[in-house]
Amino acid sequence: MSEMKQYIVVNVKSEEYAIAISDVQSIEKVPTTTHIPQLPSYMVGICTIREDIIPVLDLRNLLYGEIVASTTESQLILVSHPAMTIGLLADSAKEILSIQEDQINQVGLTGYHQTSYMKGVIRLDQRLVTILDTSSWFANLNGMKEIIHYMEDYTQEQVK
Repeated sequence: MSEMKQYIVVNVKSEEYAIAISDVQSIEKVPTTTHIPQLPSYMVGICTIREDIIPVLDLRNLLYGEIVASTTESQLILVSHPAMTIGLLADSAKEILSIQEDQINQVGLTGYHQTSYMKGVIRLDQRLVTILDTSSWFANLNGMKEIIHYMEDYTQEQVK
């Protein structure tokens, strides 16, 4: 029997995506964000959660290239990254799934460099849930280094 893993399922557009619960720090209501110019379009801005400054990345923009205002249903998924905590803006957070590793179907697109963050797909009755590997995604995301540098500089400015 394979290892059991838990995932948070989020909705983006009409699709479902799963993020390993071990990568998720918390799920929050979407706070007021401050837009930061000259950073990638998928970065909504920064916000404060429990006195921490968090960069907010829009999953809809990252996955589909669309910019849509958040709604009352929108959720901010706080995800661990070695350099900082990152907020991922999703249309909603839906459920927690417990899945055996052997229930994950590999997708042929994982070899394609632009979708290497898609770890696999879970088939549940009439649903397909795509698993996102946030570590791989953030490591290869165009503009992420600039965001990390900006956040380091911003944090240092706040300490002064």
